[in-house]
Amino acid sequence: MRAAALVDAEPTAALQALNTALLLDAAVGTRFCTAVFGLLDPAQDGGFTVTLATGGHPPAYHLTPSGGGGVRVEAVRAKGGMLVGAFAEAAFASRTWHPARAYCSTPTG
Repeated sequence: MRAAALVDAEPTAALQALNTALLLDAAVGTRFCTAVFGLLDPAQDGGFTVTLATGGHPPAYHLTPSGGGGVRVEAVRAKGGMLVGAFAEAAFASRTWHPARAYCSTPTG
């Protein structure tokens, strides 16, 4: 993923490059994976613009503090996103948002 992002850092393009690499490597066989790949771009207000692309992976989570010391949890879902390495014509999806002060997490940490 890091090597693919050096060529084109746009998250869906990086997932497409990984998909192509997995399909071209005969040693990999019929293996596939799920992935979330994202970019954090600094925003003028001191926050970030976040772009996440998904390939068959459960959603990331946007965590924000709520009153009383609790945490509000919101799933960040892109519409679509197929398994990586399963199909040559796989389509990947992305979502961009500008969170307020927040934390992001994926189910795998």
